[in-house]
Amino acid sequence: YNKLKSEDPDKVVDIESQDETIGYEFTTTQIREFRKVFNAFDKDGNNSIGTDELGPVLCALGYSPSDTDIQKVLSRFDSDLSGDLSFEEYLALMAVWVEEDETQIIEAFKVFDKSGDGFVTIGELKKALCRSVIV
Repeated sequence: YNKLKSEDPDKVVDIESQDETIGYEFTTTQIREFRKVFNAFDKDGNNSIGTDELGPVLCALGYSPSDTDIQKVLSRFDSDLSGDLSFEEYLALMAVWVEEDETQIIEAFKVFDKSGDGFVTIGELKKALCRSVIV
């Protein structure tokens, strides 16, 4: 589920979701930043994020979760079925969120890159900006 390789600060940490179809690598610097955020949301200091703490985490990620949404997230990432997210399980959630965020950015980039060459030319950018002003 999680392969944490923290013995070397330059190595990355490979996080895979439970279904093993989403993988993402974090640097140890990213892990430290995620730990700070995790600790900020872990209000009771029990080194886990419960359902009452998970809602604010999802809101910080830009979602407006219902109680059902929170339960779905918990059921997907709570691999030990404790009812809470441990830090490792939280990292798996972050891996999915980062990967989805990058996918959205790439898709948005493709809107501007009309030629499909991996670059946005000044002409392509002008066309896109002019269309958005006119519309």
